[in-house]
Order: sequence, then structure tokens, then C-alpha cells
Amino acid sequence: MKIDSLQSAVDAAQCWGSSEQPLPLGEGHIHGTYHLPEAGLVLQQINGSVYRRPEQLLAQTQYVLTQLSQQTAYVERYQVPELMPSSQQQLHERVGDNLWRAWRFMPATCTLDATAGPAHLFAAAAAFGAYQNALQHVPQRALASTIDGFLELPVALAQFADLAATATQAQRDQIAKNEHLQELFMERNAVIHGDCKINNLLFHVDSMQVAAVIDLDTTMYAHWALDLGDLVRSVMFSHGRVDLSVYAACLAGFVSTRSLHGLGSADDWLQAFVFAPQHLTFMLAVRFLNDHLQGDVYFRVAERGENLRRAEVQFALFEEFVAQSAALRDVAEDKVEAILKKRG
Repeated sequence: MKIDSLQSAVDAAQCWGSSEQPLPLGEGHIHGTYHLPEAGLVLQQINGSVYRRPEQLLAQTQYVLTQLSQQTAYVERYQVPELMPSSQQQLHERVGDNLWRAWRFMPATCTLDATAGPAHLFAAAAAFGAYQNALQHVPQRALASTIDGFLELPVALAQFADLAATATQAQRDQIAKNEHLQELFMERNAVIHGDCKINNLLFHVDSMQVAAVIDLDTTMYAHWALDLGDLVRSVMFSHGRVDLSVYAACLAGFVSTRSLHGLGSADDWLQAFVFAPQHLTFMLAVRFLNDHLQGDVYFRVAERGENLRRAEVQFALFEEFVAQSAALRDVAEDKVEAILKKRG
């Protein structure tokens, strides 16, 4: 999927009273995002190929922002992103066939590379845990899935089944032997962020503590462990290997702010800690492969073949998670024991 040209961003900027040249911002695979430094705005084009109901997405994200800003403990620790009205006092504008919105730019903040050390990863995991915790009062009926089948491995596997004739035999075999993973994490028991990567956080440049959780469009009801699994997956990808110290930092940070009370037994937590990273890594690999086989209609690519390479990297990381299962379990058992000891 290729987002429209820079000229479209120039046209959209004018809706917010800016005539400056938009600067491409970030390396996200979905939306097109630009910085307007003089206006103090982050301009964002909604990817309508991914979000098929963009008006619903925009309304739901605003609802989530409102709910977050009412949680005192959360706002004392983190900033809540702010959508800025256009010159016509609208929170989004249509430019041609596309919807655009603008966020207030948060000064003195930066994104952080996922190869950061354990202390920063602890803080990152704690922020995502706090995000989940802050939204647990939101009823399930209030949140719809903004992307059909998102973070649902059975959906990704069904899609692959339709495309399997165009895949290689090796790809078909690899997916077939791991299809059992679709039976995990099916329970919808929590509000989750849905895209827990370290570059979806802003850090204070002076203290390097987390300033804000951003990119809230995939907030939805799903299994609580999917956020933790995706964070672990993403930082291991950036480190280029499964690192037990990184894993321990992510677990410790997440449970420091996220209460697991009411979310199953200690054995359930242990299983989630160990298998959620595998589950998310395999799922993303299948999704990248599906998009390659479909002709790159979902994830943004610079050239043909990029999604296939992404899939191959995720499959390799998945196999490493499987190979390291025993070592990961040892770390997870220590964390579960610490949680139980703290609870008395």
C-alpha cells in the first residue's frame, strides 16, 4: 500500500492553516505521517485501505482519548495525545479521497530505538501496562475492532488458506505445522493498545522517561497478553535475537503497572508470558506473507518483495522463540513467583 504523495500532505496542511512544507515523520507501515514544525502539529493521513470505516475509527479514537484523560493516576504520569481542530473547527478533514487529522506536537519528546537497554524497556512496558490498566473500566460494547480480523490468528490463517496455491511448498509446510497456535489467546478479557512497539511511545528528552503512549487507533477488546507479546516480539526483532535480559525487563515493567487480578490463574499468566511472544511473531509473519501474496495492499512498502522479506525475518524470530522456550519459562516462573509473593 502506498500513501499519496507529499503534495496531498501539502493540501491537507492548508486545512489547518499551514502553508509550510510537511516533513515525513516516522517509519510506520500504515498511516502517512508528517511534521508541521511551525504549526506545532503532526499531520496524519488515515489509510483507508486498512481502516475501512475511517469515520468510526476517528470517533472511537476520540472516545479513547476522553476516557484516558479522565483517569487521574494515568494523567499524573503520562500525557494524553491531543487532536487539534482544523481551521473549520473539525477534528478531521477530507482532502480528495482521503481523511486527514492533526495532533498537537509534543515538544521536548522523542521516540526511542527498540535496542534501548533494560531500564528504558522496563519503562516502555510499564507505560503499556498502565495504558491497559487505565482503560479497564471501558465496557466491551464501547469498542469495535477498527480493523477486521486484527490480531486474530485464525483470520490470518484462513486468509493464507485462500492464497496457499500461490505460496511455496516450504511456506505451506511451515504454516501447517504451527496452525495449533490459533487456539491460544482467543478470550477477549481486556482493553488493549493493540500495537505495542517502543516507537509508539514518546520519551522525555531530558529524563528519557515515557512521556506518552501514542498511535491509539487499534485500541480494542482482546486478550490482555497480546500487548505484552507484541512488545516482546518487537524489541527482540530490533535486537536481532531473543535476549533473556530484555525479556525479563519487559515482563517486570508490564506487571509493575498492570494488575493481573481477575485474569486467570498463576499458571495462565505463566503460559501467557511464554507463548504470547511466539503467537504474535507467528501471526505477524503470516500477515506479512499474506500481504506479499496479495500484492502489498496492507503494509506500506518501498519495493516489491519487502513484505516477503519481513515475513521471513519474523518466521526466523518465531523459530528462535520456540527454541528458547525453556529459558523463557525459567524467567517467567521467577516473575510469577514474585507477583504471588507481592500479593501475599
